[in-house]
Amino acid sequence: MHRLILTALTVLVVTVFHGWRAEAAEDHVSTILMQFAQERAEAAQHFTPAELATADRLAKRAEEALAEDNPTAAARLARDARWVLPFRPVGLPNHVTRVIGTARLRHADRINDIAYSPDGRYLASASRDGTVRVWNLGNGREITVYRGHAEDLRSQTEDTNVFRVPAVAFAPDGQSIASSGGEVIHIWEPKTGKPLHTLKGHKGVAKALAFGSDANTLLSGGDDRTIHIWDVKAEKPVYTTSDQNQRVEAVAFGAGGQLIAAINAAGELSVYNPATKKKLLSISVTDGGQAGYGVAFAGGGYGIVTAGGDTKPKLIAGPAPDGTGAGIGQTIRAFTGHSAKVNSLAATPNGQLVVTGSQDKSVRIWDASNGKQLWSFQGHLGQVTAVALRPDGQQAASGGEDGTIRLWPLTASDEHRALADAAAPLWTVAYSPDGSQFATAGADRTIRFYDGNTGKLLRTLTGHKAAVTALVFRDRGHLISASGDKLVKIWNLSTGTALDCIGHSTAVLAVATDASGKRVLSGSVDKSVRAWNPETGKNLWTWPTKSAVCTIAVRNDGQQAAVGTADGGLTILALSPDAAKPLGTTSAHLAGTASVVYAPDGSRLATCGGDGTIRLWNVSEAGVLTPGLKFEPPARPGTTSNPLTALAFSADGRYLLGAGADSIVHIWDIQAGAELRGLRGHTDWVTAAAFRPDGLALASVGVDKTARLFDLSRHESEATGGHTLPIRGLALNSTGTQAATASEDRTVKIWDLASGREVATLSGASDALNAVSFVNPKTIVAAGDEQRVRWWSLDPVKELRSIPSGRVFNLASRPDGQHVAAVWAKPSEKLAAFELLATDGSTPPVQITEKERELSCAAIAADASIGITGGTDGTLRIWDLQKKERLGNDWPLFSKAVADVGLTPDKKTIVAIDVDGTVHIADFASRKVQHTIAAVPDGVNALSVARTGDKFATLSVEGTVRVWSLDGKELRAWKLPTVANAAGFTPDGRTLITANRDGTLYVLALPQ
Repeated sequence: MHRLILTALTVLVVTVFHGWRAEAAEDHVSTILMQFAQERAEAAQHFTPAELATADRLAKRAEEALAEDNPTAAARLARDARWVLPFRPVGLPNHVTRVIGTARLRHADRINDIAYSPDGRYLASASRDGTVRVWNLGNGREITVYRGHAEDLRSQTEDTNVFRVPAVAFAPDGQSIASSGGEVIHIWEPKTGKPLHTLKGHKGVAKALAFGSDANTLLSGGDDRTIHIWDVKAEKPVYTTSDQNQRVEAVAFGAGGQLIAAINAAGELSVYNPATKKKLLSISVTDGGQAGYGVAFAGGGYGIVTAGGDTKPKLIAGPAPDGTGAGIGQTIRAFTGHSAKVNSLAATPNGQLVVTGSQDKSVRIWDASNGKQLWSFQGHLGQVTAVALRPDGQQAASGGEDGTIRLWPLTASDEHRALADAAAPLWTVAYSPDGSQFATAGADRTIRFYDGNTGKLLRTLTGHKAAVTALVFRDRGHLISASGDKLVKIWNLSTGTALDCIGHSTAVLAVATDASGKRVLSGSVDKSVRAWNPETGKNLWTWPTKSAVCTIAVRNDGQQAAVGTADGGLTILALSPDAAKPLGTTSAHLAGTASVVYAPDGSRLATCGGDGTIRLWNVSEAGVLTPGLKFEPPARPGTTSNPLTALAFSADGRYLLGAGADSIVHIWDIQAGAELRGLRGHTDWVTAAAFRPDGLALASVGVDKTARLFDLSRHESEATGGHTLPIRGLALNSTGTQAATASEDRTVKIWDLASGREVATLSGASDALNAVSFVNPKTIVAAGDEQRVRWWSLDPVKELRSIPSGRVFNLASRPDGQHVAAVWAKPSEKLAAFELLATDGSTPPVQITEKERELSCAAIAADASIGITGGTDGTLRIWDLQKKERLGNDWPLFSKAVADVGLTPDKKTIVAIDVDGTVHIADFASRKVQHTIAAVPDGVNALSVARTGDKFATLSVEGTVRVWSLDGKELRAWKLPTVANAAGFTPDGRTLITANRDGTLYVLALPQ
């Protein structure tokens, strides 16, 4: 019966995963541990023992695994230890005392192109942030940041070069890299960034690059509709063709350098023999003449794979170098699976594997010989813009619009322990509260207990007369089971005896208990939920449902439960000793709600269902359900659904696992809204999975009759630290000991500035957050693009309330903590407003609106008493927020748009900057300019005034940070390796904190 219910509850799950880092096979464990030791010694000079603790723990476990003659696990643990070591970025200037959060495999803007080194140890990435970075894949750190295109880029605009640095290629000998930053191609050393050659010849952006069989032969294609083959050392083209009728998007060498292929923005594929200077093929390969974006030789013979805007990569029959061949130009097969345009494509050197990246956010791996999709990965927050395959075919890399690079191991199975003791399919798994053991059960009616660390079988229990469908530990000494035999059993694990709870009339599919174990609930196909006294087995109450109950979750405090039913319903119940009261009901999923779980703090729950989604819900004390994130992974090729029947939160509430018919256990980072990885090993439907309480392992069971124990070691977030997307807003508490950051990744993070430790992460927002403020030491307010203002408690970490607004740009809290000022806009309505909000929601907001004025910036005084708007016409408008009145007329401070503005805490001085980088320091009362500075010649990003009222900082779009006195004297300057989006001074004015595009914070020391 349970199998039938599971089958009916179809849930779509993509076959995606994000696996751990891979390194070249010849690296022995001892070598990796030696590398770790060297890197740790360096890290110890800058970071505290507490910051090194996670890496030390992993290294110790690696040594233990090596002693246990388990080199595979030892190598993985040693690599993970290297990955979690904190480090200081390359190119860090003087007077940066601390870096908080580590940026691995991340740019400050879109990734345009990526390329593996020939040995697979390094990855080069080109980005819209204007840099090319070379990454060591052994530890995820950048070893080189190439900024050589900066001079090329200064004369270009987005109209002439939208991607800034669009292309990168590794030379076959690994000793040089080619990259383009416009019309000019640079050749440089990957380990030093030393320039080697400059190639000039294109009259438009060189958008596509590919090396031939040697480092002296480079192929390029550009916006000028030309294709060149370069003699790199001679710095001149040896072959040129100008017969393209649209810009060239991608190029490739084939047939050992005897052929070149190009695809253009009209979707046309061209093939040339450069030796004979003949064009051998010219055909349209995209449906409807949409743009082509990728080309590679693959599939054996002279096959060519193309990709473009029509969602269908194709394998085309290409010509031999002499122009002959069967079916030249015909489509051999299409690779179907993507649901949006395919932005990028790559193939292994032998042409057997093809990787594609799409606007649908997925990365897909294909067998070129038959068109079969082998893997599908989904983890980027935006469209996938670049892909590459490691030359040995064991790993793929992808880059996205979100500025991140992800690595995907191409392995049939992840490392794990397989426990094949069951004689029939397994349906359920549960960990004991202390994680020392886990229990499994299923169709063979037997409950088995395993050691939570080693997977060793400890004992078995029998007693049910039908399949065991659900398990939950009441405490370390008691286990609750449900079965198709209509019974709920409460087992005393010390005696092996069970108390039967009798009352259901047909199969019981679900059981749940609260953290105390004093309340037990069960759900059945008989359309009822029953509550039981776990001491006596007495039925306390029964609540009828309209459909079979498939899943139940009880909030840890025992005051609330969530019930999922076969008709797709989700009901929240208020629980009391003698009754259940429905608080709210919604239709959660179209074809049945298969699983429901509460987050540990009880403020959210997750469900999965037959509509192919995993949904997160905010749930109030009153039982009101508010939809949150939705995960919609694509179905497997040839299917319309991909049943998913298992969910579990990690103990910290950050991660969510989902598993089902695709045989993969998927792990999602809820904060980032992205999948981190997928664990492969099962050969059939994964029916249940659970995190070990410490988060370092998970156990899963399936129809393949096997329980599998996966060692997680770490989550991806531990490796990267910081935010996963750029930080937009920054606030410091009143003592300067903590910083709060608001990010495009929809989270707020709280940081201890002395240790660099992440104190808390606040999630729940559905869009980018732009602004954050401390209301008091234990309360945070933040807001952004989702058009809601949210308050969180820090102790315990929990969302308190939210209210609607416009798109918020700035926040400030009054010193008494009773009110928060917000500035927001609704551009579509040409409306901007200041609002004064009561923190507890006790009074309606005080609102001041501006209409039909084009604003360019806005600021709020530190005490939330005054609001200032800057216009595109160069004027300032000043408001008294409490009195809701203008202070004087518009102030024409600049002739051009105001870029940013700030007010000293004593409200005596205004500091403002225009879009050209000119700063005016003016007296607030008299409105007279006292000093003028040409402060930011390289593009204005932001301005920040110190709480001490004697200095301010300017931030440029190129990463330059300068601090000035109020008389216009420059006090210190930094050229950062990233771009600071926001900054704040500590209360004593001695330190500046920058919040950066790469998700990190820098602590900058000021002259004393």
